[in-house]
Amino acid sequence: MREYEQLGHMEQVSKPATPGEMVYYIPHHCVIKKFRVVFDASCRTNKGISLNDVQMLGEKLQRDLTEIIMRFRRHKFGVIGDIKMMFRQVLINKEQWNLQRIFWREYSSEPLREYCLKVVTYGMTSSAFNAVRAVIQCARDAAEEFPEASRIIENDLYVDDCITGAESEDKAIEMAKSVQNVLAGGGFQMRKWKSNSKTLITDMRSDEEEDSMFIDEERATVLGLKWNIARDQFTFVVKTPEVEGLVTKRKILSLVAQLYDPNGYISPVTMMGKVLIQDLWRLGIEWDTPVGNEIEERFKRFWEDMKCLEGFTLDRWIGTGDGQRVELHGFSDASTLAYGAVIYVRVENGNGVAKTTLLASKSRVAPMKTVSVPRLELAAAELLSRLLVEVMRAMEFSEIKYTLWTDSQVVLHWIGKIPRDLKTFVANRVSSIQTNTDIKRWRYINTKDNPADLLSRGMRPSDIINNKLWVQGPEWLNQESTCWPDCVFVPNTAAEAEVEFKVFSVSNTKEPLQISRRTAKQKVAIIDYVDKLERAVNIVAYLFKFIANAKMHAVATRRRRGEMECVALSNEHRVKAMNFLVRQEQETFYDKEIACLKSGKPIAEKSKIESLKPILRDGLLRVHGRLKNSNLSENMRHPVIVPGGSRLGWLIMDHAHRETKHGGVQVMM
Repeated sequence: MREYEQLGHMEQVSKPATPGEMVYYIPHHCVIKKFRVVFDASCRTNKGISLNDVQMLGEKLQRDLTEIIMRFRRHKFGVIGDIKMMFRQVLINKEQWNLQRIFWREYSSEPLREYCLKVVTYGMTSSAFNAVRAVIQCARDAAEEFPEASRIIENDLYVDDCITGAESEDKAIEMAKSVQNVLAGGGFQMRKWKSNSKTLITDMRSDEEEDSMFIDEERATVLGLKWNIARDQFTFVVKTPEVEGLVTKRKILSLVAQLYDPNGYISPVTMMGKVLIQDLWRLGIEWDTPVGNEIEERFKRFWEDMKCLEGFTLDRWIGTGDGQRVELHGFSDASTLAYGAVIYVRVENGNGVAKTTLLASKSRVAPMKTVSVPRLELAAAELLSRLLVEVMRAMEFSEIKYTLWTDSQVVLHWIGKIPRDLKTFVANRVSSIQTNTDIKRWRYINTKDNPADLLSRGMRPSDIINNKLWVQGPEWLNQESTCWPDCVFVPNTAAEAEVEFKVFSVSNTKEPLQISRRTAKQKVAIIDYVDKLERAVNIVAYLFKFIANAKMHAVATRRRRGEMECVALSNEHRVKAMNFLVRQEQETFYDKEIACLKSGKPIAEKSKIESLKPILRDGLLRVHGRLKNSNLSENMRHPVIVPGGSRLGWLIMDHAHRETKHGGVQVMM
């Protein structure tokens, strides 16, 4: 702590806090393994809140580590640097110092002294954002003079680690010096330069190290990604602790969760752990209850085999450079256990020699609820489409040729269809695929050549070490495109695909009352012919009056021969006409519900009007709710149901709108 005081990171308080002054004292303790002070700003005060409770996290300013690693693989010469004590190089506003007070003394015999921490401190919600934002501002201030270094600081920094590279040693050295100068202008010191370029290491006066970790070594308790600089390859550091005592669900989840594979380089292996966890949930085992013998043996075999992963290697540099042709190839597959997607980059040089390398993968366990394999295959294809978008954005591939492969003929059949013609599950995923990709780029592949099949089935750690299909993709990818498999559609799969198409029910209903147009010979339903509700009611009411008179053989009083006297309509005729129009619309929209009620059966739960508990009274569907016990009239206690979206419903609303002189919703109601 004396060192911090000498460096100006903290300052002794001259007077204690006064009542009402905004002050927060941060509890702290030391960590012995790698000696450092740990501050706990999440400790609550007597008011029940902590400093972290009132701080905001801040927006995301840097790329994900997944993207950083992918971008790192573009460069022939990789370069990694570290900002020394980045957080403590950022001074905070003096008005905020009192919120970072601590108590400290060098020896127990000394009195306690109060200090204010003047810089960004570890353990606070906003610390990471404040430190990163300061570094980015430093880059933006120098963007005009050092545009390339500024771009690298904004895009290739992950917290305090600069992970970048260049196409030549000279460019790499120039880039490293520019980044160092820009950051030095903001008070940040770059150190621990590491590279596969011996010249750069010598030029930057850095101690060369054999390898570099992409995760804090203390946190890499089980599995950590490692860059072997000497061989310029990625591999994994494995530290599997001994499984002692009872094997419980809590212990298995704790260990499996530490498998660190940000880009999915060993997804077939980690998938085995995910499936094991899902089986624990399916069996309903409690957190601290010992698992059964079968699960315990499976886990121990899997865990002991993890050590083999130290033999897994993957070339860091994917071979990209000037004058080379770059393509992406994605594969998807699914099984009843899991589904996944994997993308390879194919680089062909001027001599026609191609190299294919694993770039990224993603996997998911299949839902515990039973889902058909074709649907899971479609979910895998949709996952591949999203992974492709992420890869192209991270690698800055704006215009690049890509091909996507699946071994499901049903999926190829679906993705060429209009989404609205498919059922919801399939329609949503087909729509996503069509948005993210060009459906003409999808092709069929045999299962034995599909590396994504390894994702869906899972692999033992010992089996992935020398598996060329997983690391390099199918062998024919390194050949000319004429040697690639052709997409041959199998007609037998069409029937299986048609299951997911929407089925529109067709029912025979009574032909609605029609009327002939004056300008054409065609007939249309009265409800579609009129433009106002009153006209439809009057037309039907006159028809009912005429029919009633004809049945009674009653002849109206004639003024002249051949002319019948027109008697004004009564309200009774209009009510009867309105009920007829409502009944006609109900039979069109709710024929199944009416048939169920007439036969004494309950209507289907999926019916749109099931929640209204409809009853059939006088041939009309009416609402049957709690108002049945009231003293209101019949129409108020059991309102007639008018189908939503019907022509009659529109005419009723139009009538109310005109009657209320263009009134609002409440007035119209």
